[in-house]
Amino acid sequence: MLKIYLFIFLLMTSSLGFGLTFKDGKQVEDNKSNAVSKNNYAEIILPDDLDWDWLDLEILEFCKSSKDVLLTHKSKNGEGVWETHTFPIKKDENITLHQTTDGFEEIYISEKFEMIFKKNSDVDTTEIRDNIEGYTIEDIIINCRENKTIIETIEYETYDVFLQDDLFDGLSDNQTIKAKGTLEIPTQDDCKKIKKYPLMFLIHHSGGFIMKDYKYILHEMCVATFEPFIFQARGFYEAEYDTDDDVKWTTETAGVIDSYLTLDLIAEDVRIDSSKVGIIGWSWGGIVAIESQHKFNLDLLKPKNNFMLHFAVYPFCNHYEGKNMDTTNAPLFIFSGELDTITPYNQCEEYIEVIHNTGKKQKNIIVYPNTTHSWDELETMSEEYTMIDPECRVTVQENGDLVIKPNDPDKWFNVTENGGWFGDKGNKEVYSFIMKKCWGWGQVYSTRNDFAYQNTLDVFRENIKKYLIN
Repeated sequence: MLKIYLFIFLLMTSSLGFGLTFKDGKQVEDNKSNAVSKNNYAEIILPDDLDWDWLDLEILEFCKSSKDVLLTHKSKNGEGVWETHTFPIKKDENITLHQTTDGFEEIYISEKFEMIFKKNSDVDTTEIRDNIEGYTIEDIIINCRENKTIIETIEYETYDVFLQDDLFDGLSDNQTIKAKGTLEIPTQDDCKKIKKYPLMFLIHHSGGFIMKDYKYILHEMCVATFEPFIFQARGFYEAEYDTDDDVKWTTETAGVIDSYLTLDLIAEDVRIDSSKVGIIGWSWGGIVAIESQHKFNLDLLKPKNNFMLHFAVYPFCNHYEGKNMDTTNAPLFIFSGELDTITPYNQCEEYIEVIHNTGKKQKNIIVYPNTTHSWDELETMSEEYTMIDPECRVTVQENGDLVIKPNDPDKWFNVTENGGWFGDKGNKEVYSFIMKKCWGWGQVYSTRNDFAYQNTLDVFRENIKKYLIN
């Protein structure tokens, strides 16, 4: 997943210190500071360079923008001089409504932390630039809904497992670490009749964050969500894949372990319907969503509960040998882009072809033509980042070893026997070839694709209704 810095702070719930706190599924009674009712609802977290102590960070409403427009904010300084700042708002951008701490004004905040005053005053105004159509702010900021999402922090213990062979050896010889995540339960009027909530797990991408639109849709549908902070539990916020620098990364195995450990905890919550729990992940998180349906993980972890629905958005797909290919019967939906140079779609097509040959036709893939990685982002991004070659077939053998199988069998390479991806026990020439295929580095490009985005959301909504609500 691209390193995206523009939008990552909005609703960055991993850093929130509010809501009820649970440890190993039980509420921490002595956490009095978390019992203040005002802090039960979602807030935004500001970037470090913003000191807006005049703004109440609790979200009053979640909104959307209807168009691409330029806005101009005019503010009168202490000397009575007007200062002007112009900024863009993108169509479908998430916008939140807040009030000032004195309660006198209401202000919209964009994903880039631009201020849009709901009502102009003698010292602050927001205007639409080049407004030949005569739009108002009410025309631009639409579909607002009241923030009635309760957030609770779930604390749990997990294991510092890395490659699959660590899991195959059992969990007991791995270091235990403390982790947490946020359970979010929508409580708006439409959800008042819900006795037990369906639940979706949201697994972040390599940047350490989720794509918020999906979460908002789930809450509107009265589906609760849980987001485990898998990277943070292991000491970092986002993955770094540049092999010329310090690599910060953990495998999807860690994500699968965290997901199932917390699934069993949250399934005990009387508000949650443990028979209607699904999982969605983006990029790295998409691999977790796929891996979580493979029975070799379930056989080793022995969870009490299973996921009933899996979505993987622009993931990488591993390959599996023998019985490792066996999965649960839960539906799987993979969404890939034809032009993706970060997670090539051919690996997922090959994966689905093999799994269909086992008779499981409920496993699906949609490949969008002329579509890059991260097609659900608002901005076009171009930067140096990791590039995976279509020949990088990461294969999980029956004993848990990872073997890379490019087209030439003479260059197949056992990563586990090498001592891991960055070991030095294997053939140096073949290792160099494999690293170029699997850990390439270069200029990558991603851009919004509205058709892929809307179609993904349509399939997402349809199957949430089919498998978790109806």
